[in-house]
Amino acid sequence: MVWLRKALPRNAAGEPVMDAWLDAIERLPPGSRGRVCETFAAVTEPEARTLGLELAELLLGLRMDAPSVMAGVAFFAVTRGNLRHGEFPCLEAETAALIDAVQRLSTTDVLAFADSPLLSSERKTQAGNVRSMLISLIDDPRVAVIKLAERVVALGQAKHEAADAQRRAAREGLVFFAPLAGRLGIGQLKWAIEDHAFRYLYPAEYSKIASLLVGRRAERERHVEAVRQDLAFLLEAKGVHAEVHGRAKHIYSIWQKMRRKGIGFASVHDVQALRVLVDDIEACYKVLGVVHTQWPHIRNEFDDYITNPKENGYRSIHTAVIGPMGRMLEVQIRTHEMHEEAELGVCAHWAYKGHGEGEATRPAGCAVCSTGTTN
Repeated sequence: MVWLRKALPRNAAGEPVMDAWLDAIERLPPGSRGRVCETFAAVTEPEARTLGLELAELLLGLRMDAPSVMAGVAFFAVTRGNLRHGEFPCLEAETAALIDAVQRLSTTDVLAFADSPLLSSERKTQAGNVRSMLISLIDDPRVAVIKLAERVVALGQAKHEAADAQRRAAREGLVFFAPLAGRLGIGQLKWAIEDHAFRYLYPAEYSKIASLLVGRRAERERHVEAVRQDLAFLLEAKGVHAEVHGRAKHIYSIWQKMRRKGIGFASVHDVQALRVLVDDIEACYKVLGVVHTQWPHIRNEFDDYITNPKENGYRSIHTAVIGPMGRMLEVQIRTHEMHEEAELGVCAHWAYKGHGEGEATRPAGCAVCSTGTTN
């Protein structure tokens, strides 16, 4: 399962330790921190408080602005009827408007629309039509981000629901919300929704892959660390300043690759994956030269998304080579800025910088503004 953030330390009641919570919001503008804490204090119903904190933690991890974080804290208390807007004296009009907009999306039964005979009989066209409909309801991109983060929380909570409810939420997530996260370029939310949904829709397959991952984790980590050190040494010798990291694999993406290529778990698992982060575009191509010089390149396993970005703005170089011990080595190469955009997508354009407090500026080229096909 993909973890989007390091969980805050909890007290005996299961709530974040207040000092840790204050540390987590320290990047917010100083004037907004007190209002976030006031909103937090106003939510007293235990379950709404717990879920609101989880949603707010996700939004903090995505570097959303203060009104979005406050909307996350208050969302479940408002939507469950525990508190009304008027009972949140600290809840500003902007935050209340975000909650209202997310609620409107929550009342849209996307599966009912997908089954409507008014839509195309082709399943992919139906899904595309519904995604376009959802996007048409979103005036502020922050609403989409909050809704997607809320779906991650809801899918996590679905473990307490009946099997039918789990499958319905999972199907919505996999068909509609994960692609929407992909369109916005928010890989973290996309992967989390996919893994949660896969767990409910294909529990046996999920459990098998998860157990195999745990069983072979130590061995794989040793191999990845060895090749990581090799590449870091080679780049340093060539005078290329770079960070080299092992790259996590997600359960749903492993299953997809197994099905797509007709291969077993061992074949996917043994593929070593690295990510290289550098300071500028010139260094990206220097790294590529070092990788292709050191190890044989695999034909048809190269994509330059820096020269030709994806529709959602994603930029990176992807290549694959025959690495140490004859194992396939996948390498992603990008700048630090590209990495932040790849991880946070549209959220990277807020990142507590560049906009005034509470300013809802639509990022340039925001993918949610388009109803074209996603990647």
